[in-house]
Amino acid sequence: MVRIRFADMEVKDREGCRWLYENYGPAWEQVGTTSLIITALQKQDTLAKSIEFRDFLRERAEWILSKREPDGGWEHISTSNLAIQALVLAGFKNEIEDSIRWLLKNVHESGAWGNKEDDVNATSLTLITLGLYNQA
Repeated sequence: MVRIRFADMEVKDREGCRWLYENYGPAWEQVGTTSLIITALQKQDTLAKSIEFRDFLRERAEWILSKREPDGGWEHISTSNLAIQALVLAGFKNEIEDSIRWLLKNVHESGAWGNKEDDVNATSLTLITLGLYNQA
């Protein structure tokens, strides 16, 4: 999370990016973790105006898409949000329209999101996701 915040503050950290890239492996190959790595690397690549991790980002984004459920989401609302955010940042906006529809269909009557009940984290992540999607 610190790496993402550095990028949000326009602090370049190529050493941290290389560490993520070089140490990525099967132990980290989970949708949520991979999504966070894509987000961190994409934000840093954008900031540095480079394409250093382009192939890795594309391959990992395609892997995340392959793990999506037929209904458009992933196992949990929060994981789905992390995945969608990473995919938007990696340039896969067109591929996630079904996922956005899935998110919108899963809002609770209260206006909040969550797996079974209203959840402040899931709702916050969803609002960030929808805003990011609309800006892309």
